[in-house]
Amino acid sequence: FAQQAQLQTLNSSQVMLHKIDSSQEDVLHKIVASKDMLEKVSANQDGIMEALAGSNDSTKNDLLNSMENSSKVLLQKLDSSQQQLLIKQGDSYELLSKVSTSQSQMAQALDTGNEAAARRSLEAEQRVDAKLEELCREVVKSCGSSMDEMGQTVGKEMGNLAGQNAQ
Repeated sequence: FAQQAQLQTLNSSQVMLHKIDSSQEDVLHKIVASKDMLEKVSANQDGIMEALAGSNDSTKNDLLNSMENSSKVLLQKLDSSQQQLLIKQGDSYELLSKVSTSQSQMAQALDTGNEAAARRSLEAEQRVDAKLEELCREVVKSCGSSMDEMGQTVGKEMGNLAGQNAQ
């Protein structure tokens, strides 16, 4: 009975890991989509600036202010989305930690004479721990690089706007 319960727990752990992997892929797709959106905004702003080259200063200033306000709103929305993604990653980490703890407890309970089952449980726990560490490294790396890229893009665009606004 204990082995059957352990196998069921392991199977549910594998299902959870698969769901977390899928969640990770969704997160990466959302980050890439956010980056693409920022690049499109930048390209559109450049196009608008070229179109304004011949217009009067009042119109330029109004449009620049409008672009700056729109950029701020988009950045706030993007930041909110990033925060939600980070919260989901934290939830995934917590879930994996609970699974790992549960498997540790099961391994201790089965240690009363069934060494083969305990060994398999330990191996499964090690795989879960390794997957958890890999998942954490990927999340940190992915979020860090995405935030760096977005920060550079936003900084560049805000610098461009400030420079154009000063003219």
